[in-house]
Amino acid sequence: MTLGDHPLIGEARGAGLLGGVEMVADKASRRPFIPAGLVGEYCGARCNLHGVIPRILGDTAAFCPPLIISESEIDEMFARFHGRLTTPRHG
Repeated sequence: MTLGDHPLIGEARGAGLLGGVEMVADKASRRPFIPAGLVGEYCGARCNLHGVIPRILGDTAAFCPPLIISESEIDEMFARFHGRLTTPRHG
């Protein structure tokens, strides 16, 4: 499964080494989570525990790796991020 195929990802975008991954409640309609920001905060905390440090902007994870990052390190960064994508349990 690629990152864009994940049911929580509304859009994955990038330019050069900068990237953003938008997490949504409903992939088909790209309906955002309510309240906004909690899923992004939860996912960011899980990422930090596994050595990935995205910049969380609401429910979007932004990636700004160093210019010296290798292709294999980029692959590992996104594999670790992909593995942390879960929604918090409610109730």
